[in-house]
Amino acid sequence: MVRGLPALLTLVACLVVGADSASQEAAAPPLPFVVTACVRTQAPPVIDGKLDEACWQSTRPMKPFVKLTLGTPAEEQSTGYLLYDSDNLYIGVHCEESNMKAIKAEVTERDGPTYGDDCIEIFLIPPDSTVLAKFPERIRYFHLVVNALATRYDEIGLQSPTSFDGEWQAAVSRGEDSWDLEVAVPFAELGTTARDGAVWTGNISRARWHPKEYTSWAPIKRTFHDKDNFGRLVFTTSLAVTEERINEIEFEALRSGLLAPALAAVDRSLKAIEKTALGLPDNCRPRVEKAAGRLRGRLGNLQMRFGELTVKDFRGQWQGFYGRLDRIRYEASELQDEAIMLAATDGGARPWQFFITKAMTNDRLLSNRWPQGIKSLPQVAITACPDEYESATFSVYAVRDLAGVRLAISDLECGERTLPASCIEPYVVKCWYQAGHGIGDLGHKLLTPELLLKDDALVKVDYREQRNFVRARPGSSEYLDVTLKDSSNLKELVPRDADELLPVDIPARTLKQFWLTAHLPADAAPGTYTGHITVSAEGVPSADLPLEVTVLPFELAEPSLEYSIYYRGKLTEGGQGTITSEGKSREQFAAEMRDMVAHGVVNPTIYQRYDEKLLSEVFDLREAAGMTGRPVMTLGVSTGAPQTQEALDNLKENVRQWLDFIRKRGYTELYVYGIDEASGDRLKAERAAFQAVHEAGAKVFVACYKGYFELVGDLLDLPVWSGQPNPEEAVKAHSVGHRMFNYGHPQCGVEEPETYRRNFGLLLWKNGYDGAMDYAYQHSFTHIWNDFDNASYRDHTMAYPTENGVVDTIEWEGFREGVDDVRYLATLLKAVEAAKAAGGAKARLAQATEGWVARIDPQADLDVLRQEMIQRIIALTQ
Repeated sequence: MVRGLPALLTLVACLVVGADSASQEAAAPPLPFVVTACVRTQAPPVIDGKLDEACWQSTRPMKPFVKLTLGTPAEEQSTGYLLYDSDNLYIGVHCEESNMKAIKAEVTERDGPTYGDDCIEIFLIPPDSTVLAKFPERIRYFHLVVNALATRYDEIGLQSPTSFDGEWQAAVSRGEDSWDLEVAVPFAELGTTARDGAVWTGNISRARWHPKEYTSWAPIKRTFHDKDNFGRLVFTTSLAVTEERINEIEFEALRSGLLAPALAAVDRSLKAIEKTALGLPDNCRPRVEKAAGRLRGRLGNLQMRFGELTVKDFRGQWQGFYGRLDRIRYEASELQDEAIMLAATDGGARPWQFFITKAMTNDRLLSNRWPQGIKSLPQVAITACPDEYESATFSVYAVRDLAGVRLAISDLECGERTLPASCIEPYVVKCWYQAGHGIGDLGHKLLTPELLLKDDALVKVDYREQRNFVRARPGSSEYLDVTLKDSSNLKELVPRDADELLPVDIPARTLKQFWLTAHLPADAAPGTYTGHITVSAEGVPSADLPLEVTVLPFELAEPSLEYSIYYRGKLTEGGQGTITSEGKSREQFAAEMRDMVAHGVVNPTIYQRYDEKLLSEVFDLREAAGMTGRPVMTLGVSTGAPQTQEALDNLKENVRQWLDFIRKRGYTELYVYGIDEASGDRLKAERAAFQAVHEAGAKVFVACYKGYFELVGDLLDLPVWSGQPNPEEAVKAHSVGHRMFNYGHPQCGVEEPETYRRNFGLLLWKNGYDGAMDYAYQHSFTHIWNDFDNASYRDHTMAYPTENGVVDTIEWEGFREGVDDVRYLATLLKAVEAAKAAGGAKARLAQATEGWVARIDPQADLDVLRQEMIQRIIALTQ
């Protein structure tokens, strides 16, 4: 399930300077980018994989390639070349290889996992691309991969191959000690045109598998996907002119691409401060204006020096200049926060400020920042059906130190009816540092709201050093660093959260977000219930936030999609638990089963190997949590790709053993896992094994890619499609009576609740899928509480394991909302059918509702869609 992008590893400042100036600038600090020329050619190359045309010698070689993480020269060097004409961008790469027999080249189908072979990865960012403009800024780049068989893969950002299907060419040729690649990409496919003088951003990287070596033209240190620090590609009609101007080009790229935007950002921040200061009370306005004036003076000095930078001296001066500018930018940001805070709190006279916001959003409330641009809602409001879970959130910004902050939730009243306060569970949201946005983004330290804690002190954060610390064991005052590259210090880590929300200390000038998870009683009577949340702190008058809970007059139907998840947990022989994704005590296993059911996942996979005692306990714990009556999805037995009759008979026997076991417990269907993410000949080789599983009485499921259907579509009962759902692939699966699930859109653990809600909810339904099976509830690549100790991936974590249970995350809450969106839709469709059968006005309303359902856009505001479904359900059923 882990997508095999090799060494998704991030760039810091790196060097490449013009050859004519390298020696004289040797002592200068490195530039934060590399530069090459893309030369216009009158005689374009034939795309045959042979770099033998004269045109390739007319452009600037992109070399040397350097090793990721080290920046030292590659053991096996590569050289890139760029050309263009009016229609196409041409890319050539020469790959030295002393062991041609060891080249890994297996993937043959388009958009298969070519990144798992010896391959070249190409990254392109045309600044005016109409294609990229449709995507979020952080994934706005083309990613093209070609393996040593010339098999192509393409996508936007780190999305999925379905995010971009361009028409472009690639060819490979092999020699005795090297292999070459030629690529032609039409500018029209990239949503741009050719233009002399244009400057793109981009990079070329190489993955070599025997032995493993990851190298790149831009000497990046951790991830191929660090677009912020790709090189500059200068389009030119004359290489000679470009070579003469290389210092000028680098100088202009530094000025316009880094220094000028940073100066402008500080200027905008100071203007905002100066405007805000005009409205501040007399007790604080002079101080803010004076601080802003000092920063304005320092900025003016830098602006003057910026104008004095020249091509001749910029190499030796830019780094010190940028360091001073960065300090001013940080101070201006802090002062802007303070000014806005003072304006909102009567010059700091109030001890705190409250913000009531949407829970299901990717917008991040950071604990060390004033939440700029956020409009607070008038009350904490929750709308849900009986027995439904629903989330809400609010935040407290401390103007001064607040000690012992507590929440007290009142019972809620609706006439003579009451909802007990106990149906609302409060948490604090812990912001801590994580390594990046996506699962393969490892090059950052991003302050990220994620953990839902009862004991805020379980995790401590050092903002200055950007480090996280977790309490070593229950009752201990020792904290262990979970941001080191080596997690050997965490061998004895035994995290355990509190059972109830503990008082929280909120330091001055920081924000603490609180999370409320309501689980309404199954017998809750419909109506609007009101109450309040009392927030108190030592030495501060308490404050009441209005709380409203609306209980809807209908029950939610079961979702029309089946919700599974890859669950790697296994009971240990001796019963002891571990703080990993695998070895579980009975207490841990039971808690995780309950947690999954509470989040809408009622049929996770089973990784436990066949052992009657342990398997019996697994099923006992699953059933006790409410997981019954579903097909059994096991990775405890796998098909492999046996070819001999003896091996196939052994597979059948293993499958029958499982079938006998589950049938005794009342289950009728068994799904057996194939070879994970296999493609091409490797996938085709499983046909005999898939057939053997069928003959034994079971079915087959496995993660797969585009092209699976043509190879094993008739035998693969449940393909688990990778990445963005493709409705055409679902139609193919359904045409032979099979179902299709989805995973990896994204994989688990990305701290974006709205993304999981959207992508695993209505988007799956709209694309005709049958269910979700994302990877994975937990996967600890190294230590699961440390996001910085693996060279390839972030840990995949929806809920962090503890000694006796889990610490949930906001993204896991978002996943549950996606399940509930599908449940609301199922309820609406059920009401439509009943109204149609009843006839009359309700039937006409049902017909109109069917038209509305057909027009649902999963990319729309999901809260608005939810409310519309609620109104239509009530109209059809009341």
